[in-house]
Parts: sequence; structure tokens; C-alpha cells
Amino acid sequence: MSKWEWKKLGEVAKIYNGNSINANVKKERYSNVESGFPFIATKDVGNDSEVDYENGIRIPFEEAGFKVARKDTVLICAEGGSAGKKKCILNEDVCFGNKLFAIDYNREKLIGKFVFYYTFEQSFTDEFQKLLSGIIGGVSSAKFKEIQIPIPPLSEQNRIVKFLDEEFSKIDTLKTNAETNLKNAKELFETTLEKELNSQSRHSERSEESSAELPSGWEWKTLGDVCEILSDLINPTEEKYLNMYHVGGANIESETGRIIDLKTSEEEGLTSGKFVFDDSVVLYNKIRPYLKKVARPNFAGICSADMYPLSPKNGMLKDFLYYILIASDFTDYAIKHSDRAGMPKLNRKALFVYEFPLPPLSVQKEIVARLDKLSENVKRLEANYKQIIANCDELKKSILKKTFEGDSRSSRE
Repeated sequence: MSKWEWKKLGEVAKIYNGNSINANVKKERYSNVESGFPFIATKDVGNDSEVDYENGIRIPFEEAGFKVARKDTVLICAEGGSAGKKKCILNEDVCFGNKLFAIDYNREKLIGKFVFYYTFEQSFTDEFQKLLSGIIGGVSSAKFKEIQIPIPPLSEQNRIVKFLDEEFSKIDTLKTNAETNLKNAKELFETTLEKELNSQSRHSERSEESSAELPSGWEWKTLGDVCEILSDLINPTEEKYLNMYHVGGANIESETGRIIDLKTSEEEGLTSGKFVFDDSVVLYNKIRPYLKKVARPNFAGICSADMYPLSPKNGMLKDFLYYILIASDFTDYAIKHSDRAGMPKLNRKALFVYEFPLPPLSVQKEIVARLDKLSENVKRLEANYKQIIANCDELKKSILKKTFEGDSRSSRE
């Protein structure tokens, strides 16, 4: 490998941010423009570096005052939660937002894809993170220009880009397959869950006809018929509650029902009213029902007032109630009947009038056994696929490190 030269970005590239456009002005003047530069904001750059050029906003070619980033320029987010994380290389000339930096590199010394790949390298990421400042986290263009970048000969840059393209393509294929398999595993469980809960046609509303179509022994019930909230709000500062584990919305994983990161009432310093529960209940988080935060605790504790501790009754099995509450049919119902636009919440009245077909207790046990077994198998598959996905990301980092931090690092000043 030839000796690499190192330069500050500001020495080999023009660094500039784009334009800020008022939301109303953007909609009124620049939406549905037929001919012009696509206007790219941070939201239009995906975490996978894909760019949404057809976002409906264009700046007319003849309009003055807008900065343009040329094709093959690298854009990187410089402010907010996506700072340093969202980045892309452009396929066409664009106008762009003020929270993005354009790295308009010297095209006689650098290749765009080489610059783009280097922005993923760990030392670049570390330097960028050190420069973040302010409440929302941002990097000034003056500081950004100080970050160093290697300048190998163009022939070597081409070789590196070709190598990384080939290696990353293989990794991306592996990752895509794992993501597809992960999605299929989740869909398998969801499809099986819906089928098990009602092997007949789905019914969103009760009717004389739908009642007649249920399998023998099944009955239409409301949640109010088969479960209740027995607990009253308690004061968590009382001594008898101090050592009890507290379950809030953040302690239940979406969809999986796993209870995580528990602390006692005393450890959390709780003061507001909570519900007491035991291992006979199902915990349902009423805030943002689309998150599907439902759990089957195997211990006694206290839970947030934003959670319903539901005690089964009248022939309802705890585990069957759990599966009813994580099913898409109930979730769709809960979303539809939630109060508040900004913070959707399912109230008790709406919860308890939800109707569903309830099988006999013996059938509930059979269904729960099948779903529990499938759930465990799916969770194992999901864990495997998630590990493959994580390994793919780590492999990319390793390849980048070896590529950019090899013998070349010794020549850096």
C-alpha cells in the first residue's frame, strides 16, 4: 500500500449547509413543482443512506438564493439526533436543508464514494461525536472542516471503493435475507395467533349471524364479562410497598411481553398513586395501544396508574386473556377507540365493551399451549436473525477499520 496523505476536510472540500424553508412556504410555493431541483431535508435521508428524491418538494431551476449540491456530493446531517448518523452520496444535483452539510470535495484528489465510505469509519465517527455541542447537539462548519481524511492516490481510492462495494454488497444480501426471515417469523406468529383466537371469519361487530357461526362451545363475550380491575390506587411511599418491584410502560417490551429493567418503589423514588398486582393478572398498558405492551407477571408488585391490572374471571384463562390483548384485532380496536390525539389512551369503558369469541376453558388451554410453544420457537428464530443483522453491521465496521486504519494510519500527522 502506498503512503497516504492526510488532510483536513476544509483543505480538500468546500463545506456548507443548505437553506431553511418555512413549512408553510415550502408547501405553498415548492410542492408539486414539475421542473426543478429536489429539495432534500434530513427526513429524506434514510438510515440506510437511501435518498427520497421524489418527496414532492422541488426548487425551480431559475430560482435564485438556494444552494445546490452537485451529483456525487456527500451530505451528512450536522444537527439533532441524526447528527453524524444520516449521510448519503447524491445521484443528482439537489437543493438541501440547513441541517445538512455538503462535502463538495476536490474531484481531482478524491472520489465521492471513497469520501462517503470514510464517513462511516470509526475514527471519523469518533471525531465527529467529540465536536458535538449545544442542547440539541450540533457541529459547526468551522469545526467540521478540521476533521481529517486520508488522501490515497486515485487509483488506490478506486481499488478501495471497488473492494468495499463488493464486500458490502455480500453483507447487505445476507442482512436483507435475515431481515426478511425476521419479518416472516413475526408474521407467522401473528397469522397463527389470529387463526387460533377465531378459526372462523373475523367479526368486528356482534350480530345474530356471527353468533351462529362460532364453533361449538364458543360464546361472544365482552372483556367486562371475563376480567376486572380489583386493585385500588395505593401510596407507593408506604413502607409495605417500598420493596415491591414497579412495572411501568418502559418496563414492558412491545409485542414480546418481556418485563425488563425492574426497580423497587424505593429505588425509583415513586410518589404518585399505583396499582397493586399479583401473578394472577395480565398487565395492559393503556397509553399508545399500538405499542402492544402487555405482560404476564409471575410475581407480585405495583404498576403504573397508566396500566390496567386485569384479573380474569368467569372462565377466562389468564394466558388466553394475554393473547387476546396482543392480537391485531384488539389492537386495531384500541387504537380506534383511544382518547387524545397526541397521547392516545384506551379508557376503561372502551376496554371492557370490546367483544370477542371465547372458547371453553379446555380449548383455551390447548390454544395457549400451541401459542406458547410457537412463541418460544419464533423468539429463538428472531434472536438468531437479530444476531445475524448485528453481526453484519459489526462486520462492516471491521472491514472499514482494516481498510482505513491499516498501514496508512502510521503516515498520519
